[in-house]
Amino acid sequence: MKKFPFTNADFLALQHDLYNLNDEVLKIEADLVLNDFDYWMNNHFELSVNQLCFLKCIDARAKPLITFNTSFAIENRLLIILNKARNSNSDEQGKIIWHKSTLTASSGGNTGYRASGTLEINIAYQPIEILKPALLISNNYY
Repeated sequence: MKKFPFTNADFLALQHDLYNLNDEVLKIEADLVLNDFDYWMNNHFELSVNQLCFLKCIDARAKPLITFNTSFAIENRLLIILNKARNSNSDEQGKIIWHKSTLTASSGGNTGYRASGTLEINIAYQPIEILKPALLISNNYY
């Protein structure tokens, strides 16, 4: 499978390609997301060194939830929306990631297994305040 640029539109294009796979191959992809999210992302998207660093540094308390929900959405061919803001700063400072999910699953009754919902992954940049040395000196920080 080819690598896609890491943009909102290309994220949807990757999903289109994935969701055209047969169930067995799609399950392999979903399992790879779950077992090695960083590898899967790097294998499917053209990521810069800074983006890879950010990916590796996502807090260990947040990453499992994003990873599980992404895997679940892929395996069940559910919509994943990437809302990635443009960065006016080349060093990736102030980047934050969070997700919103309406993913649900049910089992039993007349319908058997059903999965539904949407996963939204948001990436934004917070402004970084930089203290100037003159301010540090005048405020007795030295």
